[in-house]
Parts: sequence; C-alpha cells; structure tokens
Amino acid sequence: GADRVLRVHVATNQLEEVGPHMEDGGLERVHQNKWQNGFFSKVDRCVYAIPLNGDRLLRIDSAGGGEDGGAEPIVETLGPSTVGVEKWEGAVIAANGVAYSCPNNYKGLLKIVPAGAVDGRSTDKAQEEESGIENTVESNSASAGLDTPSANGDEPGNTAGREKDAENHSPNGETKIKYQHGIPTLRSATHRVRYSAKKAKGREKDKPQIEGISGIKGDADETFESKLPMAIRGEHYLTYNTKDIDMHGALVQLLGDPELESILGGWSDGAERRMENFTIPPQSLNHRKGGQVAEAQDALSHRISTDEVFLDTFDRIVMEVVLPWLKKRLIECGSVGSDTVETTFYYQRPPTLRLQPGPSRAVVKPHCDSIYGHQDGELNFWLPLMNNDLTGTYLWAESMPNKGDYHPLKVQYGEIAAFHGSYCRHYVPANETSRTRASLDFRVGIQGLFDPDWSMIGTRADHNRRKVTL
Repeated sequence: GADRVLRVHVATNQLEEVGPHMEDGGLERVHQNKWQNGFFSKVDRCVYAIPLNGDRLLRIDSAGGGEDGGAEPIVETLGPSTVGVEKWEGAVIAANGVAYSCPNNYKGLLKIVPAGAVDGRSTDKAQEEESGIENTVESNSASAGLDTPSANGDEPGNTAGREKDAENHSPNGETKIKYQHGIPTLRSATHRVRYSAKKAKGREKDKPQIEGISGIKGDADETFESKLPMAIRGEHYLTYNTKDIDMHGALVQLLGDPELESILGGWSDGAERRMENFTIPPQSLNHRKGGQVAEAQDALSHRISTDEVFLDTFDRIVMEVVLPWLKKRLIECGSVGSDTVETTFYYQRPPTLRLQPGPSRAVVKPHCDSIYGHQDGELNFWLPLMNNDLTGTYLWAESMPNKGDYHPLKVQYGEIAAFHGSYCRHYVPANETSRTRASLDFRVGIQGLFDPDWSMIGTRADHNRRKVTL
C-alpha cells in the first residue's frame, strides 16, 4: 500500500507525493487497502476518503487552509480507531452537505458531517438510531470523529462483542469455568527442550554476543540496543484479502477430519463451522494425570505440518503480503539499497496455530521470545482467524523492551500485526467466554541480522525455516 497521498496536476501532468508518511506520521496503522472511494465536499472544499481497511477517515484540504490553493495540502485522519476489514465503500452526499457511506462488512452506516454542513438531525439521537446510523464523523474540530467504542472494547454496532454468554454464568452471576486445569492454549508447536542452566554451564561463549543481553538465557537488560532499524521493529499492521486468501477456510477444512475429534475437538451439531465455535476436549489442555496435552499437541503439529492446502494458503500470505512489505520497509530505512538488490529472508514454516477455548482463567504470562532462543534479527507476525471481539483475547505487547506499556494489538481476521517479540514482552489474557480464540503466529529472520545456523544453549530448534530471496 502507498504511504503518502498522490497529488496530480492535471494541467501539467505532474505527479507528487504530499502530506506526512501515513504509518510513520501516526495517521494510520494499516498498511494496505486503507481507503477506497471518496468524495469532494462543496461545503468545506475538502476531499474525503472512505475507510475500507483503514481505521480512520482521511481528509485532504488541498488549499492547505488558504483560499488560492497554493499552500501545501493538509492531510489528516479523523476519529478514533474503528478496527475491521472492508468496512465501508462509497458515499452519497445529501442536499445539506452531509455524506453517508454504505456498510460492506460493518454493522451500520458511516455518517460524515463536513465543517459548515447543516445537519438538522445530528442532535436527534433517537432518530439516528432508528435509521441505523452507527457512526458519525464531524470535521468541525480536531477532537470530533467516530463514535468511541464502548468501555468493554466492543466496536460500535457489534452487539456480540466481548460480553460473556449467559449460559456461562451460574444464578449468582459467577462465571462457570469449563477448563479448570491445564494450559491456556492448544498449540501446534512446543518448546521441546527449554533453557537449562545445567546444560548451559561452562558454555557462556556460545550465547549470542549482543551488547545488552544479560546472562546465558538471552533476556534484554536496560542497555540493550537492537540492530534492527526502528522502522522495522516498531509495531506495524498489514492486511490481506480474505476472499482471495482464505486462511480460515483452510483451517476449518484441516480440523474437519472426524478422526481428530476425540483429541482435538470439533463443532457441535448445528453450529456454524467457524473457528470461534470450535470446541476442544478439556483433557487436551490438562497436563495433570489423565490429561492428553502432549498427544493433542503432537496430533495438531503433525496435521499442520502435512496439510498442503493449509501450507499453500499460508505461503501466499508470506510471499504476497509479508515479505514484499518487509523488503519495502528495509529499502525505506536504507538497510537495502533498492528493489533490485536481492534480500534473503528465513520464515517459520509451518506457522504456530494457537487455539484458546473458554471459559477459563488460564493466561499466557508476559514473556519475550529470546528466552526460548529467538534472535534479535527476526520479527513476529500475529494474525487472528476469527472475530477477536467475541473473546477479547487480543495479544498484548509492550512497545519497547522492558517499557511495560502493555497494550492490545487490535487486529481482526484479514489483518496482521508485526512486532519485535524477541525482546518486547507480550501476553494473552484469559478467555472468559464460551468462544474459542484461533490465531496464527510466525517469525521472519532477515539476512545479515539473523543466523539460521545458531541455536541457544540448552534448546533445540523448535521451528523449521524456509529460505526465500526477493
């Protein structure tokens, strides 16, 4: 996706980029298919672009606040974030200057009120609700924008949201815990041999020689400075077309084998075959006597690593979305000279599938992946395979190593969050709903910053890597 607005001088056939860099300037977190279609408002003489995958409305004041149009255009986004893919498309302008955008995947209309438009209905909230208008963007001031999501994290119009289902509560209001014991998630990759002080003793020379890495375990201290450019290791958000790359459908097909139901689970009779409705036997998460965690993880790992449809679909996400984006960022920050310079990447294949059922009190505790042998020169990519609002189990991460400013990476199906998980701690809260959280995560190592032959003391390689040169 483009990172700046393109201005076309039709009289001279000249093209130029204007306004700030969308991601680096903090205007928009999503990288691809941010806006689609738009309109020119005769009221305030600004151009508006409709959020497709982008979180906020884009406004372009071509006159730069002046009258003659000679000033630099003002490019800005309006409203707080509204997460989701393919939300609205197109707009119709009413006689009073107010514009309405029709919902595609969203729950209601988007109403846009340019500065100076006479909106006789803007104060009649009951009338708006009756008409199905879920969001209003007013451009009269910098503080106005999309209606703020409710306190429980639901998006406007999403009535399911993170509300706990009534059947999961006892008469006194307490949550009925189905998964009483064991691990929070069933995953397709395990750390077969973890860090061992006994195995590492006397072999300190084998640890990664990176300044700021304390001890043999490889966790970062306050002096640590990553060799990854900041433009790479900051948080980034990508999108892909779920109709073209149907990762959810490939996973549903993979898990639909009746032979797997006794150990991995399945869908109850009459339930729609979506991952949020997938149920897992409690014993497959129970590591106590009588549990079958090891057997379930082995079965899931084997199926993920041998299903060609699933792997081919995953490869498309990596090859068509992730790696082209990553190389573009490397070029922009000067780490790669140009698009013609070959760059080698090492991506985890197969990815790790994580299934987190509920209701449960189990959490994935804060950790950084370096303690499991992951290197500084690789990035984490995390993508949900269902509507995360149904469980509220977003991945939470800190923005910099040891900063502790944990915040949710609010991505939905069709979106990918990238972050430096080797040294930025991250965790997942308990799933208190009856739905299941399904997500994929994987890592990509970058040539010159990642050593494919190195492994941390006391561990054995846990993830296979595929080498790709672009």
